[in-house]
Amino acid sequence: MNVDRPEDTVKEACSLWAEREQRRSEILAIVYKSEASLVQGKGRRVTTYEDVKKLVDDVKQRGTRDLPLNARLPDCLRAQ
Repeated sequence: MNVDRPEDTVKEACSLWAEREQRRSEILAIVYKSEASLVQGKGRRVTTYEDVKKLVDDVKQRGTRDLPLNARLPDCLRAQ
């Protein structure tokens, strides 16, 4: 970054601001989509530590259930 000239400094600042606003817009779009999904009864709200624990347990159970038995075994016990 060349900041020897005031014009370069302003140009760099504008570029950084534009990048930040782009990322902010992307994040807001994700938030709005998530909120709409919740209003439609899809997904679940996770607002407490207990909610987080339940979500983690559910994900672990689904992941384990959906894996073939062989994939759950340690490497040394897997069929070769």
